Amino acid sequence: MKISYVIVINTFQRPMFLIERTLRSILRQDILPEKVILINQNKDELLDLADDLKNNPIFEKITCNKMSVSKARNMILKCNISQEWIVFCDDDGYFADNYSLILAAIFKKDPKLEVISGSIIRDDNYEFYSKRHQIGGSLKKFANQKLLMGSNFAVKTEIFKMLNGFDENFGAGAFYGSSEETDFAWKVYYGGHKSEYFKELQVLHVRPYNSNLKQSLLKAWRYGFGKGALVSKWILKGKYQVVFEAVEMTIVPIFKIFFSLITFNMKNLLINFVVLFSRYVGLLAFPVFCILEKLQHRREIKIST
Repeated sequence: MKISYVIVINTFQRPMFLIERTLRSILRQDILPEKVILINQNKDELLDLADDLKNNPIFEKITCNKMSVSKARNMILKCNISQEWIVFCDDDGYFADNYSLILAAIFKKDPKLEVISGSIIRDDNYEFYSKRHQIGGSLKKFANQKLLMGSNFAVKTEIFKMLNGFDENFGAGAFYGSSEETDFAWKVYYGGHKSEYFKELQVLHVRPYNSNLKQSLLKAWRYGFGKGALVSKWILKGKYQVVFEAVEMTIVPIFKIFFSLITFNMKNLLINFVVLFSRYVGLLAFPVFCILEKLQHRREIKIST
């Protein structure tokens, strides 16, 4: 079965062997994408990329000087994409060998789908990246929207353009350094677009928090700050259903802190304390910055007139 899709991968400060692993997993697919857009966010060109990958006509390379993952991915809004579907994957993940066949079967079974999320599998022990992905669930329910992760989801090109891609204020490298995928999932959900999660559609990924303590704490802060800001953003939009997210983002790290204490896991204790604290900083900071932006905008209008 032929399917019309393009794969988008953005890369930033990632070891070359991981990038090549991602790209080679694409070439192993039974149904190749019509195009692969590799967005290079590094200052230098990917000169060390193997020749068979560098010169492969299926790969289209875009140079991007933006650190924000959302701004980088949104560059495809200006590309001439004729394919029906866009598939996103991280540069530290790679596609299971049967990915394209499962994707084709999903398209065939339900042609009305507009957004598809797959599962993430750790590449060290082949377990699910999170309990949430292991349990699964339907994206028809608000509570399951975090099943959509940027390292493995597909969206119809027309829907991605209609929703104007990702909110560029969120995501790694942006001011609110995470949660761009959940924000996109909520746009899909509240927009009434048909989406679903498929556990069998798998991307393998490096394990979470696999760096040193300092880097893990910085990542925990970034993720927590972004999540808190995201909840605040949608509450201000009048979507009070996201209050349940605020409850969960409090209970889960508190539980993990307690478990870390009784198991004497000091690294996890510190990480989850930072996660909890930064989430509430983000929750409170978002409306403050919105007010400051509006005041600045009014001041600029006043000066210009």
